[in-house]
Amino acid sequence: MFPIGCIDHDSMNLLKRVRDRHQVRYHPLRTASLASFVEPMVRLHAGTTPARRRR
Repeated sequence: MFPIGCIDHDSMNLLKRVRDRHQVRYHPLRTASLASFVEPMVRLHAGTTPARRRR
């Protein structure tokens, strides 16, 4: 996760290439605020099964 306002275009392109190469998910955040961080965390947590949430 990274705020898109805090990263330059070259770094973003490098990150996308690394992500594709290693097949890793990434989540660009609209701002560097707590709300922008919490929103994808809630979405990711909602996709887990109840057994996995307990860990």
